[in-house]
Amino acid sequence: DRLSRIHWNATARTGEWKSKEYEREALPRFVLVLDRRTASYSSGEQFELAVSAAASLLDLAVRLNMPVGFVSAGKQRHLFGAGRAGGTREEVMEHLVDAEADGDGSLAEALSEASSRFEPGAYLILVSPLAEEDVAGTFQALEARRQTASHVHIAGRSPESAEAAGLEGWRMMLRARGWEMCTIARLEDLRQATEVGTA
Repeated sequence: DRLSRIHWNATARTGEWKSKEYEREALPRFVLVLDRRTASYSSGEQFELAVSAAASLLDLAVRLNMPVGFVSAGKQRHLFGAGRAGGTREEVMEHLVDAEADGDGSLAEALSEASSRFEPGAYLILVSPLAEEDVAGTFQALEARRQTASHVHIAGRSPESAEAAGLEGWRMMLRARGWEMCTIARLEDLRQATEVGTA
């Protein structure tokens, strides 16, 4: 051990070399926010892709040994892993089996609630097909709590040109503010994005 790592008092007391133990730097909590509002999805397949993407991201966080939180923003909001307790993968997966796109509330409200329930430093990932102006305002408010946000955009089957142009504007605005975004039309797109570190 280097001299600075030796715990001199413990060494003198026990007569054996003792080194200081350093806590591993705390990892930020990985909080997934799944949009389950009915109006957000144009088809059942699009919602299933969102659920699959959320489950895949949850598995990634668990593999990386990150503390996990999960917010399911539907008719009833379900929060997993809020406070000191970590959410378990099994609880979330069990919830996702029966999850439906049945909500009608504000997505910005769901994000704000998620932000308030999780600690500063949390990394919130929105899984949703929508790119709304009030969501950008909420993302900005997260910065005041030292939280980071990103967006996994769930693409429809064939976006119209106006929608595609709006999405490109959204992407540019997010990137200009330092927030990450990826668009997926199939689950393999998410795997590729996470392999290169863009999601």
